[in-house]
Amino acid sequence: MHSRWQPRMRLIVILIIGFSHHLFANEIDRLSTLIEVQKFLVEKIEGKWSNQYIFSDSIKGKDYLSENNFFKIDLDQNGLTDLIVRGIYLFIITDHGNGTYKLSFVDRGVFLLNKYRLFDIWKKSNPANYTRELPILVVNRIGNQTVTSTYSDGSSIVELKFDSLVFKFNDLIEYNATPDNFEIEELTISTIGCYGACPVFELTIQRDRTVAFNAIQNNNVTGKFNSKIDEKTLTALNETVNYMKLNLLKERYKVNWTDDQTIITKIKLTNGVTKEISDYGAIGTFGLTNLYNQLFEIINSKKWN
Repeated sequence: MHSRWQPRMRLIVILIIGFSHHLFANEIDRLSTLIEVQKFLVEKIEGKWSNQYIFSDSIKGKDYLSENNFFKIDLDQNGLTDLIVRGIYLFIITDHGNGTYKLSFVDRGVFLLNKYRLFDIWKKSNPANYTRELPILVVNRIGNQTVTSTYSDGSSIVELKFDSLVFKFNDLIEYNATPDNFEIEELTISTIGCYGACPVFELTIQRDRTVAFNAIQNNNVTGKFNSKIDEKTLTALNETVNYMKLNLLKERYKVNWTDDQTIITKIKLTNGVTKEISDYGAIGTFGLTNLYNQLFEIINSKKWN
């Protein structure tokens, strides 16, 4: 009797497992064609793309990663499949569960003029979770190259410059195998106005989690305010600063266009070291942009009074 029912029970278990996988698989798992991806992007991410075919005039680079226009991989290591799209833009969609998604562009700058090409996707052991591999996006900003050697006949060797990006702290950041172990004493971000309605403010966060916000112009509020952040938010800021290769950052970054905004970041560490960075255009590095976004989130999520 046992041997008679065993094959049936095995079949039932297989069907249940298959049904469960289908039930809990996210929408990205089910995407298999460019048309399906386009429809998903319009319906779930950005409705205005209904008038623009994302995969037209692709700049993906024919010699890299075959001819794929999109890739499905768990970038943020939360167990849900994410989407990498390379078409007229290079961007990623991370699935945060319950039908919520986050759009993060690799292309950067005003009107996303700084275009990037995806060269490869690496996987390395994840020190935070040894059961999973950490995906790393190898990208090159189009036109970002350097001459390594020039010969007497005038010829030269041109070398492309690459960035290796991971998704951490809810955004892209340059991969760092050996993060620092600093602790923030004080973190200040201030902005200078642009040709337009850019918000002008100064935000200072102390080690004890107190926050001072001076909203000067073009913010949702105006005036000086005080508040406090939770321990989790402060920890994320500390970990981001330690991951962004602070000692290698320049003191000044500048885009090659005009009328943009400057962000000045000042980081005081408990070891007495202070790092100040001026970033005209706000795209000095992916790590800096990641940090800015976390600080903007603090400003936008607080009820200042």
